[in-house]
Amino acid sequence: MVDVSYQIVLSTLQTVGLLVGIFYYIMTIRINQRNQEISIKNQELTLESQRQALETRQAQLFMQLTTMTRTKEWLELMEHLNFKWSTFDEWSERIDNDVKAQHAWINLSYFYEQLGVLVREGYIDIRLVALYDTVGITAGWEYYREIISVFKKDYRRSGENWEYVYDELMKYLEEHPELKP
Repeated sequence: MVDVSYQIVLSTLQTVGLLVGIFYYIMTIRINQRNQEISIKNQELTLESQRQALETRQAQLFMQLTTMTRTKEWLELMEHLNFKWSTFDEWSERIDNDVKAQHAWINLSYFYEQLGVLVREGYIDIRLVALYDTVGITAGWEYYREIISVFKKDYRRSGENWEYVYDELMKYLEEHPELKP
């Protein structure tokens, strides 16, 4: 017959307790790892949804801004800027004597200034601009560069954001020549 002593029972209980503790510890670590993985996946999903929301907001903002350039009123107004000039003085005289041309110039320059601010502050990606209005920005800036440079002498920041969006667009087009007009 087996002699079961107090010492053997105690030793067996200690061994079982130790094994249960090790098992519990391993299970706790595995559960924590799974929870961390789930937490990381949730964070990734949250970041992805935030990125999608940001892209959607950028697209909405961009479309809201550019919608005004597709109206009949905008196009009719811009016709008042279709005149020839060779010097700032010629241009200035025409603008000073034509209220609709003044209004058209203000709308055009403010549009590109606003676009430049939104690109500069990261609210609109330059890629959207490149896909939408490469010709308008490049042709407009190059055509009115002299006018804006004269304004810059008197009004330091005049045209600064239009120039910024132009410069950023040129950099982007260098990296993506397939989008060049």
